[in-house]
Amino acid sequence: MQARQLHLRSILGVQIKVTKVAGSVYMIEGEGGNIAASVGEDGIVVVDDQYAPLAEKIQAALKTVTNKPISFVVNTHYHLDHTGANEFFQKQAPIIAHDNARKRREGGRFCRQSRIDQV
Repeated sequence: MQARQLHLRSILGVQIKVTKVAGSVYMIEGEGGNIAASVGEDGIVVVDDQYAPLAEKIQAALKTVTNKPISFVVNTHYHLDHTGANEFFQKQAPIIAHDNARKRREGGRFCRQSRIDQV
C-alpha cells in the first residue's frame, strides 16, 4: 500500500479533541497542527484547519462549542496540516493568509487549489 493511502487510512481514525483555553478561545487537536477557535458575538474565527479528510469532524467539534457560523479562517502558512481543509471551509467563510502563503498554496505544488482571500 502506498504511503499516501496509509496516511489517509490513519487520518480517518483520528479523534478530534476540543480544549477550552480561556474565555471563548478553544484549541482543537486532531492530526498535524492544532487549530485555534475564537468565538465572538457574530461567529467563529478559526486559525488553521488541518487535513481535508478531517473537515467534517472539525466542523462537528466546533458545533459542540457553539452553533454560530464560521466568520473567517486564517492560515498561518501553506502546509497541508494547516490548510488542507480550506476547500471545505471556504464554502462557509473567507480564507485569509499572508500573500506568500496564498501564492504557495495556490501554486498546487503541495495541495489542491482553494481560494485564499487577499487582504
